Amino acid sequence: MGSKSLEKSAKPEVDYFMWQNADLDNACGLIACLHAVFNNRRKVGIEEKSPLSELWELAKGLSPEERANALNGFTKIQDAHKECSSEGQSEQAEESSQVRYHFICFTRNHKGELVELDGMLVDPRLLDKCTEEELVQKVADEIGRRLKAGIITDKMALMALCRKQ
Repeated sequence: MGSKSLEKSAKPEVDYFMWQNADLDNACGLIACLHAVFNNRRKVGIEEKSPLSELWELAKGLSPEERANALNGFTKIQDAHKECSSEGQSEQAEESSQVRYHFICFTRNHKGELVELDGMLVDPRLLDKCTEEELVQKVADEIGRRLKAGIITDKMALMALCRKQ
């Protein structure tokens, strides 16, 4: 994967990126969802006066570290996250040592670049040029490359943020 015209060390432009600090221990799934929604908010739409819109207004001008601190203190999102995460079919881990998965976000920025957003990294990672039509295939190619290289295993789940048809 990768275009020769892309400077891999360049920091891609995104609307929203935050870090996962120790206080947000097992919140990588929530952080990946926030990365996906906030970087696509014009397409997704965020209901006014909702906890998401309140968090966006609070965090949009902050640094990645400050956003982590803001999320840590934003109980409306924490409460909604706890409620939704308990609705699934799987058992919830009681301790961080029981967590065996990590969630990240792949998205396309306004410059037409495929970007990886991982709260455990210092910055977003630029991967490739990408049109809207290529997004799913480019992400699949990147996942395939990582599987083949042994960077990740096939014990994973994927989630797509899609427009309702």
